[in-house]
Amino acid sequence: MWEIDSEKTKDHWLELKDPEGWYSAVVKWDGCIHFNRYYNEPMDSEYHKTTDQANVDYIHICDVDDMIARLKALKETALEYFGEYWGE
Repeated sequence: MWEIDSEKTKDHWLELKDPEGWYSAVVKWDGCIHFNRYYNEPMDSEYHKTTDQANVDYIHICDVDDMIARLKALKETALEYFGEYWGE
């Protein structure tokens, strides 16, 4: 699911991308994560190389366990409200 970018990885951070180019992340020594999701074209496409990357979502996460718990709770609430077929 993730490939290490060994050219950009340093002692104090780990740079990762998914093999298909739709996600990238920098995982820092302090537990924080810079998480990116690319839209329309994968991150290595000419599109993202020549634009201001307006079609990229960025989130800074410093408590990954809390973020996972919040996303799971969000999903559970949506399922309760919309029913078991929500998101399919």
